Amino acid sequence: MSLQGWLRDFWRARRLEHWAARNTYPRRLTRKYWTSAESEKDGARLKAHGYRVMDEEMTQGEVDIEPDPSVYGRRLPGRMLVDVPLSLVTYERDPNYWAP
Repeated sequence: MSLQGWLRDFWRARRLEHWAARNTYPRRLTRKYWTSAESEKDGARLKAHGYRVMDEEMTQGEVDIEPDPSVYGRRLPGRMLVDVPLSLVTYERDPNYWAP
């Protein structure tokens, strides 16, 4: 796991602990995941607190962008690969869920 992945995981776990300690959970959450392992780990944590997957959008992990021709320049910069999250998942919490 990369440093960024570790920090994202740490932050998500801390926020969930914060909500659990105060018993004030957001009704809906939208999370961006960069790896499938990240998605599985956070998804399991959220399910343990009463969340379920409402919508999941999968991407290829990168997008190929080709700029429009410019009337001011003769040379185009060419294609550009941009990293995007692997998946975008929306969770919703059951308001009647009670965690022991």
